[in-house]
Amino acid sequence: MRFSPAILTMANVLLAVLWACSAFANWGVAAFCDPGADPTCAGRVRYFGLISVIPAAFGLVLALGSYLAPNVRRDPETRNHVLAYAAVAWIIAEAIVFLGGYASTE
Repeated sequence: MRFSPAILTMANVLLAVLWACSAFANWGVAAFCDPGADPTCAGRVRYFGLISVIPAAFGLVLALGSYLAPNVRRDPETRNHVLAYAAVAWIIAEAIVFLGGYASTE
């Protein structure tokens, strides 16, 4: 099944924004930690946000590489594969934030 690179690019942008807001704009802290609860909860959620930088950086490199690498840019099928792998990396980064935040509430 072939997708337009525009759809995959927008998916990557939206996943990146979701991850950045969850990891660094306190969306994760607001979602998982009660204001009057354990004060270390926010620290644990932020810690998992920092850990998730690794797959997020990988997703960023893949997404940018799909347009900057000449061999990938010229072949639409390869570009779509690389953009799909980038989306998977963003999903893994968001899953780390989510599962880490969920574990912090226990």
